[in-house]
Amino acid sequence: MSDILINNKFIEIEVLGLGRKRWRKDTCYLILADKTKNNLRMNVVIGRCDAQNIAIELEGLKPQLPLSHDLMKNIVEQLNAKLECVKIDKVIEGVFYAIISIKNQNGELLELESRLVDAIALAIRCKSRILLREEILKEYSVVMQ
Repeated sequence: MSDILINNKFIEIEVLGLGRKRWRKDTCYLILADKTKNNLRMNVVIGRCDAQNIAIELEGLKPQLPLSHDLMKNIVEQLNAKLECVKIDKVIEGVFYAIISIKNQNGELLELESRLVDAIALAIRCKSRILLREEILKEYSVVMQ
């Protein structure tokens, strides 16, 4: 995909789960789906540790001490802020980038650049929307029967 963005249209997606490559035990993938058209799926390759951080929350496990993403969620809450959404907004040389949008207690919107996996791990914990730029979905998704 080119680095030039055609439009600013975003589509809400959801995390369906995680998978693992059989031939590479250190590589996993995140399964994402368009919430409006459940037959569109997109797999994103992620590391095993990143997959574990997401899986802990998806499976409802509670570690004794907060993990990094739990700590980030706690910081947002303690500052009386709210995670509005995360936006997966670009792909450069096969790397997905995201924006974390946080509304502070004064109502100002703060946007922080992030790795896709950190943004998704935080969004899952905060129960926030995950948005994907439409042309990324078109470029990287497959239609499931």
